[in-house]
Amino acid sequence: MRFVSGCKVGAAATDKAGYTFISALAIIVLVTSLVVGLNALVSGNLKKSARLAARTRVELASESGLDLAKAAILQRISRPATSQHLVSFNGSPIPCRLSETTKTAIQVQDVAGLVDLRIVTDPVFLRLADNTGKFDTNSPSAAKVRELALAGIYPSARDVLIAAGFSMNSAAFLEKYYTLHSGKSKLAREVTPSSLLRVFPEVNSEVGSNMFGSAPSNRTYKVTVSSISSGNIYYRIDETISLDTSRPGYFRTLFRRSSTSPIAGSDNGLSQVQDIQIFGFPACRV
Repeated sequence: MRFVSGCKVGAAATDKAGYTFISALAIIVLVTSLVVGLNALVSGNLKKSARLAARTRVELASESGLDLAKAAILQRISRPATSQHLVSFNGSPIPCRLSETTKTAIQVQDVAGLVDLRIVTDPVFLRLADNTGKFDTNSPSAAKVRELALAGIYPSARDVLIAAGFSMNSAAFLEKYYTLHSGKSKLAREVTPSSLLRVFPEVNSEVGSNMFGSAPSNRTYKVTVSSISSGNIYYRIDETISLDTSRPGYFRTLFRRSSTSPIAGSDNGLSQVQDIQIFGFPACRV
């Protein structure tokens, strides 16, 4: 009986030891899972924090670029027209390095160098759409575009073009030629974008001869600032601003849009930034 009783005691001890082992193993698995989960959470938060920091840098760089554009405008109007090294307000990109990890390009465009959609003529509208590859048999007419632009309910040329029937990509590409704030039927050649000048090279043609003959507004500007971080995080600001005649040195914002995706096929000037030798910030090549 002692032998049998001893067997029962030994079996109970073995069962208890097995139960303890399984419990310990379960605790180890649980702790390991918690550690792995915590590491993943910390790692994810670090990546998220790094991306958030990069996003903040490009947004600040773009806002700083906007301030530099306004300073350049004020400097231009306060200096004689014969002064050297003045920024050209024809939309040509001005590459800048505003920090070690961020590239920025500034474009300042006097609206007198753009076609006003409210008064665009049929020949000019068709030529622009055709020469930029954004025209087909389903494209809207100039009359429809003029009607929508004159309605006064759309904040930008891009919105008018989209409402008229252009795709979002086509409208985003074409808007660099158009404005809603010029009010002039002719363009100021000295502030007309070079890409627009190439579309109308024949000055003596009926269309070309009627294209130019205005003066720069020296008041209303379309400003685009694009920034990209070392992690390829992109940020862009589009603003149309006008000098406030009641408060010298101040601007009124007529339109503002920000975006986080570059426009396909557009020359934002960011490819030129790496050529700048930085000896101090900010550094821009003008």
